[in-house]
Amino acid sequence: MKFMKKALIIFTLAVATLAFAKQDQKSNVYQNGDRACMVGDSITAGGWYTSNIMMYYITRFPEMYVDWRNIGISGDGCHGILWRMNWDILPQLGQKQAVSVLMIGMNDVGRNKFGKESREKLGEEKLQKRILSTRKNYTNNLTKVIDALSENSRKLIVFTPSIYDQTGDLPAENLFGVNDELVVFGQIGTELASKKPNAVAVDMSKAMLETNAKLQATEGKGKTIVGNDRVHPKFAGGLVMLNKWLTDFKEPTEVSNIEINAKKKSIKRAFNCDITKLNVEKGKISFDILEASIPFVVPADAQYVLKYVPFHDNFNRQILKISGLKGKYALKIDGQKVGEYTAKELAKGVNLATNANTPQYKQAENVYKICTRFRGEAATYRSIFMIELFNRKQMDKLLTIKEKIAFATNHAKTLKSGFVKNATERYAKNKPRQAEIAKNLKQINDLIYRASKPKPHKYELEKI
Repeated sequence: MKFMKKALIIFTLAVATLAFAKQDQKSNVYQNGDRACMVGDSITAGGWYTSNIMMYYITRFPEMYVDWRNIGISGDGCHGILWRMNWDILPQLGQKQAVSVLMIGMNDVGRNKFGKESREKLGEEKLQKRILSTRKNYTNNLTKVIDALSENSRKLIVFTPSIYDQTGDLPAENLFGVNDELVVFGQIGTELASKKPNAVAVDMSKAMLETNAKLQATEGKGKTIVGNDRVHPKFAGGLVMLNKWLTDFKEPTEVSNIEINAKKKSIKRAFNCDITKLNVEKGKISFDILEASIPFVVPADAQYVLKYVPFHDNFNRQILKISGLKGKYALKIDGQKVGEYTAKELAKGVNLATNANTPQYKQAENVYKICTRFRGEAATYRSIFMIELFNRKQMDKLLTIKEKIAFATNHAKTLKSGFVKNATERYAKNKPRQAEIAKNLKQINDLIYRASKPKPHKYELEKI
């Protein structure tokens, strides 16, 4: 009997540890048990926009488990996606439990033909013929890709292609005209998505172009929301994409929202959180809180884009609002001072999601680090497929890992591209570890959810 009582106590404590606060909001995109499958080229394989989307949903809905999968390959286009559809992509979608995201076109567009030397060699008439031919091939192949993905997904989200920055003064040659054609590609994808009952298009191109124009108008043409290569967005560009995604799908704006009337000693609002032990004394207020979400962290090197995309106001609101006070108050969370606020600021409501001193923010920073680790490991994993995509005609005939590594290594010696040579060296190292890396990704996915589980905290406001 003593053993049973002890076991019951342990079980009760375990349940309490695993408890979540009431979740007062839900996603309009994902549901528990979904697979989030991101299909695309290097912009997807590099994982910046994918990790931002992942981090939002894990921090906002930590009890809603989603299996995140990067299915991008550097250098890929529609033709490559069709080549790997049956053995790489469809097996990851599951039995229609996938919400698939597709962004493709940057390599299909044939950027080199827009270069100054190529333009002069071809002449305008031949260039236009090639553009129309490329556009036709893209339409035909994208139709097949969207058919396959929509048929095998619960939901398909088609992005217009990410921008090629042809307005910035950047180190890479400006292949002017590339982005104009990518806009046309976006129109093609949007039209094809409209024909599928379970598909929807998101115009990433427009959102990115508008933000990039604001940035360059204010800070000069040397700035960009993508890289100096004019192609690859990092966290900042990915944040613009996340903001557009969340806006289109009308996803929740709140981490939590607390409103207390100090005069009446009452809780007016406790949205997406549980509040207990409210105590209001002269010059002091305290309460315990368990939130259902934690904030979203924007790293320092990407915060410049917040001038042009009000992400925190739009989708990262952890509001503390207290009326009926006078003077200035120090806020402590779990005994540690995190800031000072006037009665006027508190009456208006302060957004704690941007306060780097709070324990919730520090927890979210850890989640960001693990998401970044997931991004890096996923990029390593997908680079294995990149080498096999580049050499698919030969590698399809090879059976063993040793044969594939030997062929890729020997072939790389004949190439001028340092990027491919370095990728081949990594291929030789990582191909034997392919199953291990896939297992690591699953473990990191689970680790992020454990790290994002909200914790109870004690708030104390004391008049200064």
